[in-house]
Amino acid sequence: MRVGFHMTLMLVLFLTGCQKETPDTGSGTENEVVFTIYDGRGTLKSGSNCAFDVDYAMVIISHVVKNKRVYENFFTGTYLENAVLYTFPLILPKLPKNQYYRVEECLLYADEDKSRTNPTGDRLVSAAPHEGSNFGNRIPDPLNVEFEIDAFNKTDVGLSVFCFNGSDPADYGFVWFQPTVVVVKQKWFYGSFYPDNYLDYSGSSYDLAGELAVDMPALYKVQVYRDKNLDNTFASSELLIEYGNEKDYLAGKIQPLSVQYADGPDANGHFELRFLAYLRVGGSFIYKEVGSVYFEGDNTLIYRTPVLVRKPDFDSGIDPGDDNIFEFAISNSNTQNSDFRFGT
Repeated sequence: MRVGFHMTLMLVLFLTGCQKETPDTGSGTENEVVFTIYDGRGTLKSGSNCAFDVDYAMVIISHVVKNKRVYENFFTGTYLENAVLYTFPLILPKLPKNQYYRVEECLLYADEDKSRTNPTGDRLVSAAPHEGSNFGNRIPDPLNVEFEIDAFNKTDVGLSVFCFNGSDPADYGFVWFQPTVVVVKQKWFYGSFYPDNYLDYSGSSYDLAGELAVDMPALYKVQVYRDKNLDNTFASSELLIEYGNEKDYLAGKIQPLSVQYADGPDANGHFELRFLAYLRVGGSFIYKEVGSVYFEGDNTLIYRTPVLVRKPDFDSGIDPGDDNIFEFAISNSNTQNSDFRFGT
């Protein structure tokens, strides 16, 4: 289990509901700024004690326009070069003389929902602390860091960050955000496929992998949906991520599939897992939806029905057993020994 933090954006002045104001530079000159990321002990290397899987940075930058400070949030990808983490460049206009940009927040995320621009649901890996905070007092360059854009040279701004491995949010002195815990959990699945006639799958991926038989490991995908309204109707469900085993299957790695999902602390998440099996439909081999299971974020059991219509006498839950792996069958017969079954 991995524990991290995601940041829920507060309704604050200038950050929401306002129109972006372009600095009045008078010259139209702009150039690049990149951020070089360090940790509290020096260069942030892959061997640090962080869960080092940063995908992007969210940087809040402010500047003064007509005697008023305005704030903008920027999202930019990150990359490693010689064991040093950098952001991809941002393009900013050069400000008038004696005016500076200010870094208000710098937050590094693992992109759990693959949006790159929506931190809600993503896992905060590390963040830059503010001056006067516990972590800020340990480094020479706490926020707020100021910089200027040079008309002729790229600007490189160094920022120190600390990893969010169960840290107290107060140690960072956050100004713009209310941190909440997001726990990344996982469930394991192993599927078996019992076709009506296995010879119908000659030439399929089953055949290519050398697994063609009366009983063979299943090729399948699992789509993770979350009930946005928490009303158990799933009328407003959103697709979070999709997992599949085809790549490993064709490489000869027949193993259980890990399905991960992020669950917050304030509301117990309601999830649906939709299974798509690799089947012959007509003359083609495609992934076809065969059914769903449901669960609540803190429950180790899965169910065939959502809570709203669940009848305990008929759906008391499926336990993964001592090995913590849910075994399922894709079959039109119910004679197989499995935790649950989908027909084709």
